[in-house]
Amino acid sequence: MTYLLFALSTAMASSVLPPATANWQAMDAAVPLACTNHRGATWCRTEATFRGDMPTMVRAIQNTDRFVEESKALSDIQNLSVNVKRVVLDFPYPFSDRDYVVRYTLDQDPNRTVYRFQAVDHPSAPPRDDIVRLNQMAGEWDLKADGANTRIRYTWQADLGGDFPAWALEPARKKTAESIITDLGTVAGVSVR
Repeated sequence: MTYLLFALSTAMASSVLPPATANWQAMDAAVPLACTNHRGATWCRTEATFRGDMPTMVRAIQNTDRFVEESKALSDIQNLSVNVKRVVLDFPYPFSDRDYVVRYTLDQDPNRTVYRFQAVDHPSAPPRDDIVRLNQMAGEWDLKADGANTRIRYTWQADLGGDFPAWALEPARKKTAESIITDLGTVAGVSVR
């Protein structure tokens, strides 16, 4: 029964993501970044090959305490229950911080690991008046072994909710992509190839 629930939640999380045939538009950024529109929402993805093996990179992604220490974009990650986390994004003044609560699922084989996440409600993390809740947050970390290296693609639902100004969306998405790549390399203690 547990396996069936896991399989169903994994299938639901992957069906939310843009399909492989989506029309990704490359953006001019310091790291690879492309965005697309899927079901009325903007999705972005960034990717890089890291000079670290798969176990090193999986441990880095799982090390949420270190991510909070290293990242300028994150102010907190709370483990609410098994595979459920609340993530608080630190936005600069005058913008309100954002948060989201997501359930993670894991697909793994010897050469590939995929963490998918999708927004859920959780009684230990009700919305707060001073933070904009991103109720549609979803995405995935897709890790593939590449010899002694690991290729990682991070895809996320990139709508920022609230009254975030249109002129600031593109810079925010670029900053997110840059932070993901930089912070992951720092936490793993490896460089990008």
